[in-house]
Amino acid sequence: FFIFYSESKKHVLRQLVYAAVFCSSVLSYVFFVSQRRPQLATTWLGFLCNGLTIIMLGSPLVGLPRVIRTRNASVLSPFLCIVTLVCSVAWTAYGWVVDDIFLIVPNAVGCFLGLVLCSLLCIYPRRQSPQLTLSIPSLASRTH
Repeated sequence: FFIFYSESKKHVLRQLVYAAVFCSSVLSYVFFVSQRRPQLATTWLGFLCNGLTIIMLGSPLVGLPRVIRTRNASVLSPFLCIVTLVCSVAWTAYGWVVDDIFLIVPNAVGCFLGLVLCSLLCIYPRRQSPQLTLSIPSLASRTH
């Protein structure tokens, strides 16, 4: 539903097409390679998923320079930071239980990134910045 409410539908649609082509390519590779060499397909898919997981878990750090420069963590979502940490800890623990390095590595990195994000929330309090405040006119100030 995001595309229906986005201002730049063409840009969002282009990104969706790129994502679909990427996913189709990966699925085709895994399907055809797994027919002949399943271990190779599993290994490469594991590396790809590890990389994508680390990128996804680290994506909130895009706002890191702004948080440090302004000493304001309002660009970070507290819910996302906490959920990143909690989910990464849970998946790391599960990876240890089933002894799967492809679960342990990216989620251990996610634990570190989640700790960094949560510590930024503790060090730099969230304050409303002037450009983020929403001005709603009161009904009393309206003239009929």
